[in-house]
Amino acid sequence: MAKVEELMTLMIEEINRYEQLVKKMEKLQQQKIEIDVSKLEAFLKTHEDQMEQNRKNLEKFHRKMENLMEDAKIYPKWAVIVFIISIIINCALVSYLLIF
Repeated sequence: MAKVEELMTLMIEEINRYEQLVKKMEKLQQQKIEIDVSKLEAFLKTHEDQMEQNRKNLEKFHRKMENLMEDAKIYPKWAVIVFIISIIINCALVSYLLIF
């Protein structure tokens, strides 16, 4: 009998704890939690602006490099023309010497 009474008291205590938890949950459900995201939005906007500025700077740098590469020449035209003419003359002289 003592064990039954002991079990009954434990069950009553558990039921009371459960009821208290249910009441706390009901109170929490009634409360509305609002999250202030204005600081986060401001931070994200600032970050987005910075990223856009960086993108524009990179595009500007890219265009500048493309223009430099288009204008860059390894050898001047006159040097290339002189080299080709000298190869033609050398080939002609070598073939003339081999024939005679």
